[in-house]
Amino acid sequence: MPEQKGINLNLSPNVMPIHADEAMIHTKIRAKKDGDGVKKIGHLRIWFIDTLANRVVSDIVIDMGLAESLSGLLKGKTTELIEELKSDKLPEPQKKPATTSGRETSYIG
Repeated sequence: MPEQKGINLNLSPNVMPIHADEAMIHTKIRAKKDGDGVKKIGHLRIWFIDTLANRVVSDIVIDMGLAESLSGLLKGKTTELIEELKSDKLPEPQKKPATTSGRETSYIG
């Protein structure tokens, strides 16, 4: 995994988790003529929704590179969680920090 640059992964104690129990995804494609072809750029817009409060709690736009990384992360972590939930053993305390997408970036946005 490339070294993360410019990201402080230490969460502030003031950052509170937000509950969401539903999600919606919208794709946005921008296209323009590029010589004989077409140049396209795609983004995903994800809304996380709290159905109990009946409101969108987060509106996030990500590019395709992050979407692909996130897809792999979600698949891997979901598989790990399913296996852990099937196990009869008590879970071990987490020894490593949360997983990042592995993309090198100098900003969060």
